This record gives sequence, C-alpha cells and structure tokens, in this order.
Amino acid sequence: MFGGAQAGADNTFTVPSGSESWAGFANLNTDLYPLVFEFGGSITFMGSVADGGTAEVQFRFEKKPSPDTEPSFNTEVVTIEGADPMMYQVEFEPQGTNSFESFIMYIDTRDVTVTITDVRVQPAPNPKFAVMDGVFDGFIAEGDTFEFPTGAADWAGVANTNTALYPMSFPNGGEVRFKAGTPPEGGSTQVYFKFEANPYPNNNPSFDTSTALVSGELTDYTLEVPAQDPDQEYNSFLMYIVERDQPVMVENIEVVSFGPPDADDDGIPDSEDAFPNDPAASVDTDGDGMPDDWNEGVDHILISESTLTLDDDDDNDGYTDEEELADGTDPANADSTPFVPRSIIRLLLPILNSAL
Repeated sequence: MFGGAQAGADNTFTVPSGSESWAGFANLNTDLYPLVFEFGGSITFMGSVADGGTAEVQFRFEKKPSPDTEPSFNTEVVTIEGADPMMYQVEFEPQGTNSFESFIMYIDTRDVTVTITDVRVQPAPNPKFAVMDGVFDGFIAEGDTFEFPTGAADWAGVANTNTALYPMSFPNGGEVRFKAGTPPEGGSTQVYFKFEANPYPNNNPSFDTSTALVSGELTDYTLEVPAQDPDQEYNSFLMYIVERDQPVMVENIEVVSFGPPDADDDGIPDSEDAFPNDPAASVDTDGDGMPDDWNEGVDHILISESTLTLDDDDDNDGYTDEEELADGTDPANADSTPFVPRSIIRLLLPILNSAL
C-alpha cells in the first residue's frame, strides 16, 4: 500500500478521500517476477463492491519499483459491479521483450470498499503454439503437465483451444514439433495427436499421428503428419497419452504444414520452376534450357556457381530481348515482334543506348 491506500486482512481495498492521486497497492509476491508479455496477456480476478455499487479498477506494470519504473504500461479500466463476487478479465497488448518486476493495482473510485481475490496474471502464449487446456472425460491438464488417470474414459484427452491455428490442411504433409519430458520418478510415456475435421460429434474425417515415447528431461520431439486430401481442412487438434497415471510435460506444440516441394529452396515450387535444382533461376519462356533472367534478389555467389547461361532471346522469335525492348515489343511473347527490320534495329541500338 502506498499514498494513503488502505487494505484489510479480508482482501478488501479502499482509497479514502484525501489520499494521494497515485495511491495504490503493490504486489508483494516476488515469485511472479520477471514478467514478459511478448505476445500480450491478461489479468483475471474475482471482484465485488461492499455497498453493491460500482468501482473502477486498473492495473499497472513497471520495469521495477519506483524510481526505476520505465518502461511501464497501464491496463484498461475495469468496472466492478454489485456485492456478489464475479470474475473479471482485462487483456492487454504485446509488450515486446520488455521485462516487468513491479505490478500495481489502483482503485480509481474513492471511499468505496472493494474485495479483490484470485488475481492471476497470464502472459499470452506464442500464437503459433497450441494451447492444450480443453480437457475432456477425466483427462488432467495442469499447465504444461498432463496425465491420463485411472478412472478417466478410454478416449479421454485434451483439445487445443488456440483457434488461431485453424483451419489446418496438409496437402504436402507436415510435422508436429514439441518439447516433452517426464518427472524424475516417472517412467516412459507415449503421447500422440489427432486431427479432426471439426470437434466431436462432426469430427470425421480424422487421423492420428504415430506415438512418441517420452522419457527423461525436456527434449525436442517431431512426429510426421502424412499428406492429406488437399481439399480437407481440420478444425480440431487433440493430444492423448497412452499410459495411465504417468504424468508427462509437453510444451511448445507447433503444427507445421509443408508447402509444395522446392528442391533448390529458391521459393519457387518445383512444379513452377524451369530449373528446380538451381536456385539462381526459375523462368525459361521458350523452353530452350536457358533462363530468361536470374531470380530477383538472388545472391551473386549463387549466380557465379550456376552452370546456366542467360538467354538473350527469351521467346525464341529471332529478335534479342534488347532489340525487342528498343522497339517496344514484348521479349517474352513470340507473337510480339518488331515492325522495323532487324538490320535497322541493330544500326539504331548503339544510338539508343548512348542516349539512355
């Protein structure tokens, strides 16, 4: 408490008239720190107003307690209503890699007793990772630790709730990448994943990955996703554990859908690349085995290593690209040819080039 703010032993908070304008309540649980909100975050809490009225509350994060407070930011104001405790939530934007070690609550309404409990600060997860907290039929999820306990239904598992991942499709296959480990006292545990068209009951078609045998400290694992019907989308992603009563830690679950094959990794799919094994070039308009030009932005080292020779007549119409550009015709279209005889164009080229 600071600036005249008052806190009771029963989680009640009041800012009386006459308190400083900056009066508030600082968190003393240093185990929370440091806090990083690279992808944003949220605060949830239970709140009520003793007299049944309303009170405005907001929160602030600072680099460190005063005076070394910057960078800092305030959340939006939350209005608490009524004498019955209710859950409230306020979300906030990403804060980059800034680290915060000061968390403050302000009550903007004076002379009102507010009860605040169960305050939880939650950094938002990386949007590319699955959020496995949609447990069903007796499965247990506590943070990044999961268990398939005795008594749970045979089909018990956990569903991803990060809807930003959907829809998924795998026309060229893909992978599920994750970190996993078991507690020191635990044995080996098998986990696998399921993709469904939609959540149950409209979940077909669906398919399972193979299993990963998890044991020991957190380690990187990868499971293959076979190629699926290009027209099929998946909007349900589940995780299962094979063995009962054996906790397993799983985090940073990322689903990767492969793009079309690109042997030379030049960003042009092999199906559209005239030279799929040479990253320096990809277009051959007339199909003579000579590239029209080097790929845009290609490294000069790749050009020097290439065995290809640039084509000076991309459309193979008998006029060089330079001659067609000088006449204003299309060097990539064999039906677009100069009206001026070739001999005249060649006489004029030095003059045109010197004028540029």
